[in-house]
Amino acid sequence: MSIEDKSKREESSQFVVIQLAGEEYGIPIMNIETLIRMPQITRVPRMPAYIEGIINLRGRIIPIIDLRKRFGFPARAWDDKTRIAVTDISRQSVGFIADGVSEVIRLARKQIDTVPPTLSRIGEEYIDGIGKVGDRIIILLNAERILSETEQTQLKKTDLEATPAREQTQQ
Repeated sequence: MSIEDKSKREESSQFVVIQLAGEEYGIPIMNIETLIRMPQITRVPRMPAYIEGIINLRGRIIPIIDLRKRFGFPARAWDDKTRIAVTDISRQSVGFIADGVSEVIRLARKQIDTVPPTLSRIGEEYIDGIGKVGDRIIILLNAERILSETEQTQLKKTDLEATPAREQTQQ
């Protein structure tokens, strides 16, 4: 790779584009482990309403977050387009339910604007920037900040509590 090619790559970032409540959101591809169809979700007692439960993905317990509930959007029935984006947040795998996934895009730095101070639909603490692709606007999410540190700790505790039960069922 030439120096010029390397410089161009550093000036752009890739995002997985998800749909949520009629809008497009981008999650940095480096945070995405995998995209899956909706499996059976096991509910966990006393979790916040936006935590749908847990799934077993190739022997790993993954907590599942409904982004519609997390961001305060109206509920919607899951369908054949609904997907889970399994992400890595602080070395913890977490699944985010999205209405759909459309594509992977590369955005140059000049295509990304800062978050306007008046943006408050889902809370600017979750947003890293606004991507512009032609006439489209893609809200760029910060996967690390979708859950607070306290919530991340709570999910890790849930995973640890589920591990002994999982090991017993595998014996």
